[in-house]
Amino acid sequence: MMRFEQLHVWQRFADLACEVYIHFKTSKEFGLKDQITRSALSISSNIAEGMSVKRLKVMHVFYDTQKEVVWNYFQNVDRSNEYGQLLGTLNLEP
Repeated sequence: MMRFEQLHVWQRFADLACEVYIHFKTSKEFGLKDQITRSALSISSNIAEGMSVKRLKVMHVFYDTQKEVVWNYFQNVDRSNEYGQLLGTLNLEP
């Protein structure tokens, strides 16, 4: 069985979580910073957790939840861009 570290999507979101943490390291927008960093980190975490499940029905629940987390992340990025917080330094496009 494939390990989660081998999944391109997991690698991409793990890298993105690191970029987000670095970018927001000095930000004083604590509410937005907290939401974006938590959702960025939870995407790769949920993928890893979903890969550990043996039953297909349970795995689908993880991935359905994941879609909501990804949606939340991009919604917060859009909000951040509107307020001028990201300055175009991150590759946040899907």
